[in-house]
Amino acid sequence: MINLIYIIILAFFIFLVYISGKNNRTNLWCVCAGLLLSLGILKELFYYNIVPYLQAQDLISARAADDIYSVMTWMLYDFAMAACVVFAMNFAGLPQHRPRVYYGFQIGSAFCILLLSLRFPPLEFRIHQTEDPSFWYFLSTYNLILGAVFTFLFIGAILKEQDHTAKKQKILVSIIILPPLMYWLATIFIVHPLMLTRYFKLWQGNVLILFICVILYLYIASKEGLMGLKLNIENFTWDSGNEFVNRNAELTVHMLKNYTVKLNWCISNLKQHVLKDSGALPPEFEIMERSLLGIQNYCDRVKKYSQQLTLVESWASPDSLYPFYSSDSVLDGNTLTCHLNQEILLYCDPLLLHEIFHNLIANAVDALRISGNKGDIYITDYIDSRRKKYLITIRDTGIGMDKEHLRHIFEPYYTTKATETNFGLGLPYCMKIMEKHAGSIEVKSTPHAGSSFTLSFPAKRIRKREAVSDENL
Repeated sequence: MINLIYIIILAFFIFLVYISGKNNRTNLWCVCAGLLLSLGILKELFYYNIVPYLQAQDLISARAADDIYSVMTWMLYDFAMAACVVFAMNFAGLPQHRPRVYYGFQIGSAFCILLLSLRFPPLEFRIHQTEDPSFWYFLSTYNLILGAVFTFLFIGAILKEQDHTAKKQKILVSIIILPPLMYWLATIFIVHPLMLTRYFKLWQGNVLILFICVILYLYIASKEGLMGLKLNIENFTWDSGNEFVNRNAELTVHMLKNYTVKLNWCISNLKQHVLKDSGALPPEFEIMERSLLGIQNYCDRVKKYSQQLTLVESWASPDSLYPFYSSDSVLDGNTLTCHLNQEILLYCDPLLLHEIFHNLIANAVDALRISGNKGDIYITDYIDSRRKKYLITIRDTGIGMDKEHLRHIFEPYYTTKATETNFGLGLPYCMKIMEKHAGSIEVKSTPHAGSSFTLSFPAKRIRKREAVSDENL
C-alpha cells in the first residue's frame, strides 16, 4: 500500500511541474528527472506486488521479472542523477551563460554511464546489487558526486540571482526539490554501501517528505505561483497560451503598421498633387490623417499590452513613483491631495508603477470631466496588518460607475469612452503590472459619487526606510 501511495504522490508532483511550463526547458528537465527517479518505487511496486500476480496467472517468468527489475534499476541508478544535474544547470542558467559547460557535462555523463554499463550490464544489475559489494562503491560514489554538484548548482543559482522575485522563486523551488532528493541519496547510497541492513527500507520514509513538499507546492502555487503555475490557471511567466495570444497581437500590429506607413506615403503624395493643382486641401485629408494617427496609437497600446513584462525592481519611496505635485497638465484644473507614508519604501518596478499612477489619475480626471464639475483626487496609503497588505488608494469625486461597468473594466478592449485615444487597454495593463508584483487592484465605485482604485501589494514588499541600505535604493 505504501508503494502505491508513494507513486500516486510522485506522479501528481511530476504532473504539476509539467503543466507549470510545458514549453520551458527547466520544467521539462525537472519532469525527466522526476520520471527517472520514480523508477525506484515503480520497480518495487512491479517486482513485489505485480509480478506475484502475473506469475500466478503464468504470464511472466522469474527470469523475465528479474531482467525488467534490473533494467529499471539500471536506468534509476545510472541516469536519474545525471538528469537531475542537467535540470539544475538549466535552473542556474548555464545553457545561456556557460553553454560549453552545459553540453560538455552531457557528453561527459554519457561517457560515465557507458563505462558503468560496461562494468555493470543492465540485465545483470540485480545480481550485482545483491552479490557484488563493489557495485555499491561505484554507484554510490557516482551518484553522491552528482548529488553534490546538483546541490552546488542550486545554491549557486540562489546566491547569484539579483532579481528579488526570481530569487524568492528559486528559494521556494529549492525547499521543495532538495529535501526528498537528498533523503533518497542518503537512504540508498550511504545506507547500502555501509551494509546497514536494518535501514534498507528507510527510503520509504520519503513518502512523508514528498507529501509535505506537494502540499507546500500547492500552497505556494495558490498564493503567488511557483515554476510558472498559479492554481487559478493563470500562468504568470512561462505560459505558452499567453505567448500564443501575444504573438498574434504582435503580428497584427506589425501588419497594421506596415499598411499605415504605405497610407501615410500615399496621403503625403496626394497632398502635394492637390496643393499643386488647387492650392487648398479638402477636409477629407484631415479625417484620413486623424484616422491613421488613431490606428498608430491603437497599435502602440496593443503592442505594449501584449508584451511580456519584466520587472526591474528596487526600493523606492511611494511618493517618488509619480510627480504628484507637478502634474497640472494632467489634472486639468482639478485638485490633487497626496498623503503617502514617507517612512516606508516599496520594493517594485518604479517605471511600471509610474504608468499605473498616470493611468489612474488620468482616468480620475476623465471621470471628473464627465461629471461636469471640477473636483478632487485623493491619494492615500495604509498598511493592513490583518491581511498583510500594503494599500495605495486613488479616489476621485467624479461620475462613478454602476455595477455593470465594474464587472468589465479589467477586460481588454472594454471601454466606456468612445474616443480615438481610448481602447480599453489601460486598466487591464495596470492589473497586469500589479499581478507581476504579486498584487492586485481593488475597485469601489458609486454612481455620481466617485470611484476609488486601491493598489494592493504584499506587506513583505515594504520596509522601513532605515532598514534598507543606501546601496539598495
